[in-house]
Amino acid sequence: MFRLQCEHQGLFHCRLTGLRLEGVGDVLYQLVPWDLDFLSSKGLRPAGPLFRFTLLSGRFHRLHLPHCQLLEDVAEGGQHFLSVVHATEERVDFITPSHVTQSHVIVDVPGFSCFGLVTGRRNNSAIRGLVVLFSEIRQHLLFVLLLPRNIFLTQVIKEWKQRIGAKYVETVPDCELIPNHTYKLSGQPVTLIQPETSEFVNFSDYSNFLPSFQVQLPDGATSVKLQLSSPEAALPLIGWLFRSTDSVTWERVVQLRAHTGQPEELCPAVAMEEPMHTTLILLQMLQSLESKDFLLFHYHLKLRPNPIPVSRLENADRPRTVDLMVQQYQPEGAKQVTEEIFRMMKFEDLADQLRA
Repeated sequence: MFRLQCEHQGLFHCRLTGLRLEGVGDVLYQLVPWDLDFLSSKGLRPAGPLFRFTLLSGRFHRLHLPHCQLLEDVAEGGQHFLSVVHATEERVDFITPSHVTQSHVIVDVPGFSCFGLVTGRRNNSAIRGLVVLFSEIRQHLLFVLLLPRNIFLTQVIKEWKQRIGAKYVETVPDCELIPNHTYKLSGQPVTLIQPETSEFVNFSDYSNFLPSFQVQLPDGATSVKLQLSSPEAALPLIGWLFRSTDSVTWERVVQLRAHTGQPEELCPAVAMEEPMHTTLILLQMLQSLESKDFLLFHYHLKLRPNPIPVSRLENADRPRTVDLMVQQYQPEGAKQVTEEIFRMMKFEDLADQLRA
């Protein structure tokens, strides 16, 4: 969960997701799963993350959605094959971008809900990709993921840490990958690499990050040289003469750090997500209240120990009320206060949802 608060008109860049927004105000945004069955029925697939926006105040009139398509031919009049999905509870619209740069698709937005990039399901043009590595040192394992460049890498790191405690391995990951193309991984020194070849399919979903290869390392290995190659189609005579027609897609010497046994802290980007998640939950809870119930909630809030000043609560709408509670009590404290007030108001279901 992320939040942008700006008092002046401008272009703002999120360094974690690559998203850019033009406008002014206060907005929450998060990544949500695609409906792959719906897209497939339209002959489409995701070409980037799906963002859900909740506008708290102000107006943002333009989005810059990060893409990973190679656009060398577009400058010469070629096509980019990208469209923007605008999804609300009532309908789904497909918007033609107003402009496409080497890194972003720019689209004017009339209002906020869900926005994301799609392309044709059979579009197998090369894209900017990543070779992402995770290590499980105690088992001497290295997991190799082939991913599109515009994934939210912090989310991938968090998921793998939660899944098996795997550690992200720093290296230069950039390369070019072809969707549905078969790749081969080799390395030295290694004990085993499986499978021998793997098809690049992780471009088709921006919420499941599965490994393409698993590498078993020898005991005591402190570095490994990895090479990702692409078997090229060749004439039988050429293949017989030269024995190999593989072209190198990515090659690196990777340094491995020994397992210390000490717990590691999540990076700040990951640690920041929980307070934002709490803020959105509280906002959704207050938005579910009828006007008379919201006034009663305000009444109980004014009677709290260490209360929010009445002058600040006066005329505060639901988003402003959440902001004031978080500022006064911190995110977890605001959650506890809200739960206690809901129980006083006999809204047991809402209180139980907050405790869950």
